[in-house]
Amino acid sequence: MDLALAAQLTPRLGRDHIWLEGRKLDRTHPANHPDHAFLADGRHISSTLQAVIANYVISVLNARFDAKISPLTKHEIWSQTTAETANLAGRSK
Repeated sequence: MDLALAAQLTPRLGRDHIWLEGRKLDRTHPANHPDHAFLADGRHISSTLQAVIANYVISVLNARFDAKISPLTKHEIWSQTTAETANLAGRSK
């Protein structure tokens, strides 16, 4: 893992929330919503955080192996996680 990238995230941690790409993620109340760090089961990280981790992996692959993989953009992350939440809400009706 690239420690410089990890250090970029560290100052954004708060006791109750994480600031990520201009959005505030709730760390203390798990829910199946893109503005929460953990899913409702309380064990798994949200799709939003999974996308951020995927970008870290992509950056390492690009740096070490010149993989030329395009990282997810902020727009892709937020639009996909928001769409996922809308789909889940539609199924629960």
